[in-house]
Amino acid sequence: MQTRNSQPISSGKVCTVCNGNTPPFVKGSGKCSLCRGEYYKQYRARNLDIISSKQKIRYQQNKDRNREAINKRHREEHIKIREEVFAAYGHKCNCCGENNSAFLTIDHIEGDGSQHRKKIRMSIYRWLKRNGFPKNNFQILCFNCNCAKQHRSNGTCPHGDQKI
Repeated sequence: MQTRNSQPISSGKVCTVCNGNTPPFVKGSGKCSLCRGEYYKQYRARNLDIISSKQKIRYQQNKDRNREAINKRHREEHIKIREEVFAAYGHKCNCCGENNSAFLTIDHIEGDGSQHRKKIRMSIYRWLKRNGFPKNNFQILCFNCNCAKQHRSNGTCPHGDQKI
């Protein structure tokens, strides 16, 4: 068996379009893969409106299933990025030492979190990862310590009234 472009030449089968014997052949079509690709490219160009309408119908029929899959993927990605951020910042509350991920959050040390989130317009965890986990203005606190710091006038936590 001979080879052309390091592909074996099919013996006995001939493409009905180009009369060549370039594999792989599509079962039942009589066309080689190159001719079949060209045929479908032309078919799509001629029937774009029909194909588009069928795709819209298929999308509407599967919208809920697709949305569920997309949401699941986004949740999993968010949890993964959140864990990466916690690992980069020590994975425990800087005030009380809590290390359960369900209770941890990112704190803006200077108290400018609201303005920063409005400015970046994305998940703080994603932003921290994209910017190389900057340590100068961020720390991990548990939700209790973070809320206590935010709502007490002196910016301290009840865990020994330490400035955090």
